[in-house]
Amino acid sequence: MHSWGGGLERWVQDYCRDDTTRTNLVLKSIGTPGLPGQRLAFYQHIDEQEPTRFWDFTFPINSTCVTHDEYRYALEEIIKDFNVQGIIISSFIGHSLDILDTGLETIVICHDYYPFCPAINIYFNQVCTKCNFSHLQRCFNENKFNNYFPRTYASDWINIRKHFLDLVLHYQIPLVVPSSSVKHHLIELEPAFKEVNFIEINHGLKLKVNPLPINIKNFKTSKIKILILGRLTAHKGIDLLKEFYKEILDIADIYLLGCGEEGLFFEGIREIQIVAEKYDLVDLPNYVEKISPNLGLLLSVWPETFCYTLSELMVLGIPPLATKLGGFKDRIKDGINGFLVAPEKEALIQKIKELFQQRELLLKVAANLRSCSHKTQKEMINEYHKLIPLEIPYKYKPLRELNWKKMTHAELERLYVQVAQSQGQLQQLLAQLEFTRMELKFAQNRIAAMETSKFWKLRTQWFRIKKMLGMKIDE
Repeated sequence: MHSWGGGLERWVQDYCRDDTTRTNLVLKSIGTPGLPGQRLAFYQHIDEQEPTRFWDFTFPINSTCVTHDEYRYALEEIIKDFNVQGIIISSFIGHSLDILDTGLETIVICHDYYPFCPAINIYFNQVCTKCNFSHLQRCFNENKFNNYFPRTYASDWINIRKHFLDLVLHYQIPLVVPSSSVKHHLIELEPAFKEVNFIEINHGLKLKVNPLPINIKNFKTSKIKILILGRLTAHKGIDLLKEFYKEILDIADIYLLGCGEEGLFFEGIREIQIVAEKYDLVDLPNYVEKISPNLGLLLSVWPETFCYTLSELMVLGIPPLATKLGGFKDRIKDGINGFLVAPEKEALIQKIKELFQQRELLLKVAANLRSCSHKTQKEMINEYHKLIPLEIPYKYKPLRELNWKKMTHAELERLYVQVAQSQGQLQQLLAQLEFTRMELKFAQNRIAAMETSKFWKLRTQWFRIKKMLGMKIDE
């Protein structure tokens, strides 16, 4: 995993805490903004405050690298010392693709579109449907959402993509997607993904509550109450909300719960109430009960792969109105368990006005949500266990035992990349050595000048110091 927090960290925490039958070790990349792989930290449990072991890299990982000697050595050490039998990859950020090359049972969870997409969520002015080299170059130069890895370039990313796909196909590593749109988007962007084994496993939900009572008091005459749950950021649609909110305040009151600092933009607007900047999940039902909303609004402008917030709205019985993208489009049946709308100002205004005028649509969906079932954490974990069976005794073998005569073309090419990278590192060390030699030569010339100085007193004292230090004296 990475150390950026967010939904990915929540997933890992929930998985590790609720899996009571296996030992889940955690390998986390740690770094500074723009340089995520400066340190590799190994924990024996997700709730450990300090790592059991850590490795500071001589050559940090700028984003994700094809191969990395220090990373491989650390990986070998962990696998051998802790009897690792399977690997679940939640993120490649700050890691090396060597994690795919162990020969162990391995699966990749597509929480997002990384490492195929350096912007993480396939969005460049609109949802991307292609991404060749020229498009990727423009993305690095112009896309405001592609700013996570400033030390990486389009040519680097083509290489990362190629080797990622080679390894996934060579070892037949499953890609687990939380909703089917992830598979469709990846195949659209790169047809080679058609050969990949995709498996759909929806995220489990920890929030266990009964749907809240349907509020029908003054329902037909009053304004509708709209709840926007979670942080309001650029990709979560804050700019879209700024475009249209004034057009609906005569028919709706808006409640922001967990909106973060960005949501404070709406502070002071009478029809918009900031309930809390942040909240704990256990407190969510109490907050929602006090608000008693009629509609939940999800405004993401890029395709969510799943979205816990949608699950929370559904389990609480709040009809969601979401942009017709990604996981929202997969999971919402329009008019049955929610509503879908294009991520555009006029479409949103029109849809909210329609729901205001036809309240029975909201009541119908609210009633349907009361009978919806949601996957539990335990059910989700059991599905992952089936992908990595651990009944067969595991025998350790070093990573990538090299027998070039039996290696495939892809394996030879990866070895070539590793050698090339090692050569680059060697060149840096040789350059540093040459600089040190130049400094030494300069110091030697200074010493020689001092020893031939006409200032005989200084010369005599210098010879005396050299004699004390046991240095050879050249008369």
